[in-house]
Amino acid sequence: MSKKPIIQSPDLARAPSRRAIVLSLASATVASLSPWAVQAMSNDTTGILIEPASGNTVRVDMNNALQFVPDNITIKIGTTVEWHNLESYPHSVTADPALVQNPANSKLPPGAKAFNSGRINGGKSWRHTFTVAGAYHYFCIPHEGAGMLGTIIVS
Repeated sequence: MSKKPIIQSPDLARAPSRRAIVLSLASATVASLSPWAVQAMSNDTTGILIEPASGNTVRVDMNNALQFVPDNITIKIGTTVEWHNLESYPHSVTADPALVQNPANSKLPPGAKAFNSGRINGGKSWRHTFTVAGAYHYFCIPHEGAGMLGTIIVS
């Protein structure tokens, strides 16, 4: 029984590995993300200054992973934040010490009024305009225990 020689195409010999392809795609994906998205994925707790894309409104998304995205932002006084529920679970946007389970999850600056969106169903949104400077720690009422928390620094 004679062995036949293995013939390898020159193109296959130079083909990138599966790992190289995945790394290339990951690099391209990160490079295409906006700066706030890249920072939102990091563990930076200082917040990121978000300039309104149009008018005076900044967008924060809510998802089925029980997250506010981004969950830590810095905005200017007078900016409106609009939360969009992208998924099927109902969420809330709440900064009210009277409604929180863990007091550390809801803090308001002096002079700021508590707020609560109530139930925001999938595909719906809610907005709030920030007129008092300081740190706002807010949460989702049904998902507070799962860690659905956010922080807005108003300067």
